[in-house]
Amino acid sequence: MLAKLCSRAQVFMSDLLESSCHSGIEKQEGSMKDRFIIVACAAAVFSSSTCKANQDILSADNQIALQYLSGNIDYTEKRDGKNDTVLDTERGTVPGGAITAVIMRDLWLGNDYLQFSYARKRGHTHYVGALMSGGNYGSVTASSGAVLTDYNLRLGKAFTLHPSLLLTPFADIGHHEWQRGVNAGETYRHGSYGVGLMLQANVMSKMVVSATAILARTVDAHIDVANSDSAQASNAFSTSLGNSQLYKAALSIDYALTPALHASAGVDYYAFRYGRSANVRTANGLAYYEPKSDSRYVSFAVGVGYRFF
Repeated sequence: MLAKLCSRAQVFMSDLLESSCHSGIEKQEGSMKDRFIIVACAAAVFSSSTCKANQDILSADNQIALQYLSGNIDYTEKRDGKNDTVLDTERGTVPGGAITAVIMRDLWLGNDYLQFSYARKRGHTHYVGALMSGGNYGSVTASSGAVLTDYNLRLGKAFTLHPSLLLTPFADIGHHEWQRGVNAGETYRHGSYGVGLMLQANVMSKMVVSATAILARTVDAHIDVANSDSAQASNAFSTSLGNSQLYKAALSIDYALTPALHASAGVDYYAFRYGRSANVRTANGLAYYEPKSDSRYVSFAVGVGYRFF
């Protein structure tokens, strides 16, 4: 369809240019028609270049990809107050995998962009903190299990800025969950919604570089805390956390090994905060709360994809 539309556009512009040229010779009109001819000529050339150059970008944007992930976690809990005293931290590298399906077709508005991704990482992090009964930060260290799950859906429309440059604004919704292995187990989760921009450049034959930035907000941030094994009565609780702005940035490279098989590599950054929870009284008669926290993730990815259009 794209090739046909481009071909028709080129024929139309060529006929228009030829007609204008003959008309200009026959009628010997002035500079106004000359300017029109120049504009028509430029439009015809631009149309032709756009049709050819964007094929590599369209190839990268119509595939199913599997990726290996290496994600770095940087989590910090802080006490409320002017000094933001650090209560505990968790840091480490957690491996995992992801599957992404992306399509860019003339489905509705033209150059419509749709992407769904699912990622899951599992491993261990290094915990540094203190006992709830007392002690200073750093008095307790341990290895902590971690399972991270992310879903994301994007919907947007692409615009051609240059024969080899595509800009795609899009809406982004997502879900994030972290099963944290400290104590008897804690699970953090939130949804998110926001907007983003993706700039793609066809830097050389078969190679496309993509840069993405997203500004979003977390919604329905929540924590579930499991009962500690040593507790005489249940100290489990579930409560809401404060929401915040969420920031994402990514850079990736896609290379077409064959018309159908693609290889890719990339890095992305993901940052947000949880606000302090309200005090929650549990079955053991004590009140607990979840402190505010900062989370930052950096993930590296390599993968292969199959082009289906």
